[in-house]
Amino acid sequence: MAPTPPPPPPLPPPKSPPLPPLVPGEAPAYSRDDIQDEINSAMAQGRNASVYILPGARLAFSIEVTCSGKIHVSVRSSGEGATLDGGKSSKMFYVTGGCSLYLGVL
Repeated sequence: MAPTPPPPPPLPPPKSPPLPPLVPGEAPAYSRDDIQDEINSAMAQGRNASVYILPGARLAFSIEVTCSGKIHVSVRSSGEGATLDGGKSSKMFYVTGGCSLYLGVL
């Protein structure tokens, strides 16, 4: 009987999926702070804020994201399971002063 060949080497770990094409002006968000930073930048520049969250990402919120300017904020993903996690808080966004918020396909 022939000896059993050794098992094949293990496969390398999978690579992170590439970031899908962003809409012009859209910023990637990897954390709650990234969303807040984009809103702050947009308010300072007098433009709308738009962020994209990677599919499968879970963004934890320990404090709420605030928007108090007259801008539109869009937070979206691809619809493949991105999660905004507020823990035990029922309020993750504080929107006032004419700001509007759109949450899409999270």
